[in-house]
Amino acid sequence: STMNPSTPPHPSDTASCSPWIQQLPPDRGPQRLEADTAADVAVVGAGIAGVATSFFTLRGTSKTVLLLERNQAGHGASGHNAGQLATYFERPLCELVEEYGFAEALAAQKAFDDSHYLLDLMVAESGADVRVDRFQGKMGMFTLNHLEVHLRNNLLRLQGGLQFEACVVSEEAEFLAQIPAEFTPLYTVVSQSQICALLDSPTDRYRAVLFSWKGCANSALLTQQVLAYLQRHYPERFRYVDRTPVDRIVLHAENATLEAGAHRVTEGRVVLCTNGFTDHVVVDSQGGAPWFRRHPLGEGQHRLHGRFCGNGATQARRAELHPQQGDRRGRPLCLCDPAPPPTRRPAGHPHLHGGAGTAAR
Repeated sequence: STMNPSTPPHPSDTASCSPWIQQLPPDRGPQRLEADTAADVAVVGAGIAGVATSFFTLRGTSKTVLLLERNQAGHGASGHNAGQLATYFERPLCELVEEYGFAEALAAQKAFDDSHYLLDLMVAESGADVRVDRFQGKMGMFTLNHLEVHLRNNLLRLQGGLQFEACVVSEEAEFLAQIPAEFTPLYTVVSQSQICALLDSPTDRYRAVLFSWKGCANSALLTQQVLAYLQRHYPERFRYVDRTPVDRIVLHAENATLEAGAHRVTEGRVVLCTNGFTDHVVVDSQGGAPWFRRHPLGEGQHRLHGRFCGNGATQARRAELHPQQGDRRGRPLCLCDPAPPPTRRPAGHPHLHGGAGTAAR
């Protein structure tokens, strides 16, 4: 059929227009939850975050894991994105240091930096053959304020023992003499023609360039390939169900209960990797509201120090595996503590730095 180009497409016409999903193998059919069950850890959401959380929990512990998906694996945000691999927060590092302190913010940044290694580890061990491209990204800047924010972030990285991102500034930048002296070791002055060449820009608008390692991958295909590995490699400890929406989560003193349709799942930990979807309810059987502590994961993102992760009031956009002792009530936390992966860097990626992390990001 034809479509009038002046008429915006209806959402239903574009819902499946994803180059990532187009590369997926045929669906094997529903794998629904058919009865009540139990697991040590329940992970809700089978996108890249939920599959990675399951991977590192199974790899680093002896826990049993149940992964629940309301639709199909990799068909949510993981199947409708730009596939960009990047290691930065949605807020400047300097702001996070002001709000959470130097040690905690730098530890979080190091964990983010190490996620390149964790991704390579997951791809290698799972035998996934999805293409993962890595390249040097370049960000153009044209104001002193923009440049200062990133130079201050770099100074904090340097003070925290992290690798800082290379930066060049045009010799023709109007603000060159206004750059604070403390940032002098963090950038190099180059010609304006070099700035234009680096950005492949025909204009002189940009006056500085920041370099950082980026990448691209089909996260939907990676999600399904790692999921298939988990089903093969951990048949006794891992189970996956799809077309199984979670309606309600009840937090108890020592565990939690998921209500998914007509069935219930009892588990010690719940991890929500649901990218902000809010079509389920979370309640505390003790009568109080679940307690959240803000975590520096970016604007609007939070981690619950109880038995599940949350974004805003009830959701989690990212699931992390951090060793913790308990929440302020002395109750178990949202995730088990996996053993860290080995510190050896994967061959072929000399740009990766830092040791092992303990988070599935």
